[in-house]
Amino acid sequence: MALAILVFHYDKWLTGTWDASTLQGKLGVYAVSIFFVLSGLTLTLVYETRLDHSIGSWLRFFRKRIFRIFPLLWLATAATLLIDETSRSGRVIILNFAGLFGFVNPAEDIATGAWSIGCELVFYAAFPTLLLLSKKNKVFFLIAAAMLLGFGAWAAFAWFSPAKSNQVEWWEAYVQVANHAFFFVGGMAIGLYRHALEEIPGLFWLSILAAVTACFVCWPIGSEAFHLVSGWNRIVFSGLTLVGVTAFFNSNFVLKGWSHQLLAWLGAVSYSLYLWHPLAFRAIRSVFGKLGFTDVYWQLFLSALLGTLILSHFSYYYLERPLARGWEFMQRRDGAT
Repeated sequence: MALAILVFHYDKWLTGTWDASTLQGKLGVYAVSIFFVLSGLTLTLVYETRLDHSIGSWLRFFRKRIFRIFPLLWLATAATLLIDETSRSGRVIILNFAGLFGFVNPAEDIATGAWSIGCELVFYAAFPTLLLLSKKNKVFFLIAAAMLLGFGAWAAFAWFSPAKSNQVEWWEAYVQVANHAFFFVGGMAIGLYRHALEEIPGLFWLSILAAVTACFVCWPIGSEAFHLVSGWNRIVFSGLTLVGVTAFFNSNFVLKGWSHQLLAWLGAVSYSLYLWHPLAFRAIRSVFGKLGFTDVYWQLFLSALLGTLILSHFSYYYLERPLARGWEFMQRRDGAT
């Protein structure tokens, strides 16, 4: 999904167009939605038995999130400020470095695409409470999930007007936390209720996944991106996203060999790829411009892709992973204490 976002952005920036009727155009919106679902799902799988009411377990959870998210977010934000000519207030800069812009307005992100990181930070803040609520009484959790789902459906109509179909006009409404919270909580529900679905054969889930994929690709919406984020199309694509992740997760689909190794590596570097790809593209495009290259779509696309993958590899293995190990060392030290 991170790679799908990269391909979508690079094509959009090179051509200046966004055809929402294509698979690439649809993933430009819903690959990020899948991020949110997977985030809720994986956090639930990891912390369902680890997180309790103790202050220590909460502190360990938040400390790990800080070590995982902030260093790369700070670097991408600082790099964007250095190369971008857009004027930003001190308030916006402080909110971005503090990770609080998602709580205020995700549209005030500085690094390209960081609005989704702002939303994630809000979800992380709410996650321990939601998880403990589900442990105490799953009915309360289901009520909360239903309310968020209902709000998302309402917002699909109330927040978007055909009279304001230009992306500049609807973007700020689209990126708000409340417009995506049901994806995160939906991912939590997939994890919490996974045991109820274990007896269903994997072949059934693969069939569901194939049907969802076909609907996602073929659902007619026209070329305007506005129709991806609003009205009944929003409800349809959101439902397909949630069902698709559920089907893939429960299918127990396993890859082996080089395909597994490649996707495992992409999974490891995905956060770096997501935040670095706009900056790598701008840098390489600037070099191409200074060299006087014109009409070089594929040369620029492939050069930016290769540059992003290399940068993401080094960023993960020499920045993110060492910091994660530092957190693990602190955790072991606290345990010994």
